[in-house]
Amino acid sequence: MLAGSGIDLQKFQPQNTPHTHFTFLMIARLIGDKGVREYAAAAQIVKQQFPEVVFQLVGSFEKNPTHRLNIRPEEVESWQNAVVYLGVRQDVRPCIAAADVMVLPSYREGTPRSLLEAAAMANRCWQPT
Repeated sequence: MLAGSGIDLQKFQPQNTPHTHFTFLMIARLIGDKGVREYAAAAQIVKQQFPEVVFQLVGSFEKNPTHRLNIRPEEVESWQNAVVYLGVRQDVRPCIAAADVMVLPSYREGTPRSLLEAAAMANRCWQPT
């Protein structure tokens, strides 16, 4: 139980979603302070040694693409060899259920909602081949 977090524990429950590739997931607005660029850089490093590992990204672009902290679609496209961009999702539960590790390398978060939702789902489904 995550008391006081505001997470609906009836909605965010563990699911048995087996998958064959070890998967990292980041859910965040696409701004620099969320650590999105660091996530992409880490994905590129890890995939050099473990190309079968999957790195997914869910989130929306900010309305002002010229602000220095905002990440542009072209930048996300440049990561396509390392990061799979899943776009915006109204329901992130299937993404969380299919992930092994939830990541948010933010520079300014306390306890982010996305990590609390992932913790509530408590997934342990990866089966190495």
